[in-house]
Amino acid sequence: MTVHSVLSPGDKDKEVPRAKRLTVAHLKSLGKKDMAEAISVKVTTYGPAAVAGVKYLQKAHKLKADGIIGPATWAMLESPVVPPKTVHKPSVQYNGIRKGHTHGPSDPKVIVLHDTESHDQAGIGDVKGVLDYLAGTADELNAHLVIDSEGNTGQGAMFKRMCYHARGGNTNSIGIEQIGFARFGFVGWWARKQQLDKVAKWLAYLSKTYGIPLEHSTTHGVCMHKDIPAGGHSDPGVGYPFDRVLKMAQTYKRNGW
Repeated sequence: MTVHSVLSPGDKDKEVPRAKRLTVAHLKSLGKKDMAEAISVKVTTYGPAAVAGVKYLQKAHKLKADGIIGPATWAMLESPVVPPKTVHKPSVQYNGIRKGHTHGPSDPKVIVLHDTESHDQAGIGDVKGVLDYLAGTADELNAHLVIDSEGNTGQGAMFKRMCYHARGGNTNSIGIEQIGFARFGFVGWWARKQQLDKVAKWLAYLSKTYGIPLEHSTTHGVCMHKDIPAGGHSDPGVGYPFDRVLKMAQTYKRNGW
């Protein structure tokens, strides 16, 4: 049995690079790409980025999240890295990218959930109608995705292009419009199972692809339009089941689909 050094934050030790390599591998398997890439593997100092990564893993494995790499944490780091599950890209039923307005490149960090304040139509008529309307706006508005009650998806822009969808929150964000109304409340939204399921699958895919945490945040994660102070909007409403949708997305990301 190998006896390792106990590593505390700030320590310099020949075992630090190995601990960092193991930490990076486990973080990547959990979809924490940004956290993993912040760690300088070759440096022999156990610095802040590596400590943050170890604390995240300790918490995930129900260990004391103190950043100290002792016997239990070494055992966790040396355990087999579970390959990430496949998270497929959801299907798109209407492609409106060529019509949609965009405003320069974007590095996605945030996903913003909206509602359209419009009615459902059979088939793709509703998602097409929303994207066609946005394409004709004088302010050159757009949304990256529009999803209806049947789970049909319309795409209005590539995800690494900026759209005007949330005043004060357009930079480095992805906008998802959901056909429906803020007045629906919890019961009304939760009854729209196909829509929320498709939203959750898109969240899982976008999180996996762009390293966006599936956490409630307006700076690096997922939020609602009403969370953005400068926007002055209330959608998708106080009853929107945000926490449940986020948990569904976390499950799809963890288990694949």
